[in-house]
Amino acid sequence: MLPADLDFVSASNGGTFSNGVVSWDLGTLASGEEVTVTYVGKVDDQTGSLRLFRDEMEDDSEWISLFTEGDLEFYLQEFEVYTGDFAWYAEDLAVETDMTLEYINSLIVSGTNPAITFWHKYNTEAAADAGFLEIRRINEQQWVRFDADKVYRNGYPSSVQYGTFAIPFLYGFSGNSNGWVQSYFDLSDYAGEEVTIRFRFGTDDNTGGESWVVDDVEMQDVLFFDEEACVTSGQGDQACARAPERGVIVTPIGSVPTFETLENAFAIRVQPNPATDMLYLNASIDLDGPSTTSLIGMDGRVVLARQAVSIKGGQLLALDVSLVPAGVYTLRVDNAKGSSVVKVVIQ
Repeated sequence: MLPADLDFVSASNGGTFSNGVVSWDLGTLASGEEVTVTYVGKVDDQTGSLRLFRDEMEDDSEWISLFTEGDLEFYLQEFEVYTGDFAWYAEDLAVETDMTLEYINSLIVSGTNPAITFWHKYNTEAAADAGFLEIRRINEQQWVRFDADKVYRNGYPSSVQYGTFAIPFLYGFSGNSNGWVQSYFDLSDYAGEEVTIRFRFGTDDNTGGESWVVDDVEMQDVLFFDEEACVTSGQGDQACARAPERGVIVTPIGSVPTFETLENAFAIRVQPNPATDMLYLNASIDLDGPSTTSLIGMDGRVVLARQAVSIKGGQLLALDVSLVPAGVYTLRVDNAKGSSVVKVVIQ
């Protein structure tokens, strides 16, 4: 049965179309004999998946790279890209690493078939060095891995040894993708919720590979056609199946709704970042009158605030963060001239 959005065009092997159903008379088939039949359908130019969010990953304004083991991290580079000028690169060396690339803002999961999709390529030590995607509800601290059955297009090709991440029964992107592929992660379990995502990559110290490169992240309300196909014998026996990987995914249409974060009124420089005891910042312009500097947790709570009057451009302002719990924070400066934010990490 063809879905209502799909118009029949043609069918191979003498297939016919009637009352929404494409049918073939396959005649007599020997045991084990295979016959391939196809049909062509079309949708109008106003039908397709809907982009709800898109980041071409051309800069680091909305992403932060961290590491918990080793000293390697994701970095922007221009030599391996899918589109645009830059993509994020995690190098696969023969050293122990565990690094993440976190989206610093949040997304509201919406739509009938919500999914996170991105383009990537990888060539790593198979079953040992690997990457995977994690998700976190904004009001929770714990990151959750997507199980293999939640990746329905170009999914995890391999299990990953326990020693790399100390995580049992782990699957990830490991081995060789043989070029750029687009993967789809089902977000249905998070429908209506506010979430954020991160990419995680780790290696052992045995054998290196090349890299995991990530580009063009989107959240889509995916339109796909995976209608059931059935074969019926002359004796009335029937077997049915659906197309794997959600069948045909229809290309997104229309423009991306704007999910803009605060547009900075002036540049802020912070150092060191990550910080442990003291954090120093300065603004690119004179901030006349009172200013408020706030350190805001991922749950939206202000954990530290400081008032200052008439800060000169380039003047250092010190914040004691020694009692602030480790984590990723938003540093916000408010003044009559506007507001600006920057992401900081406290270790």
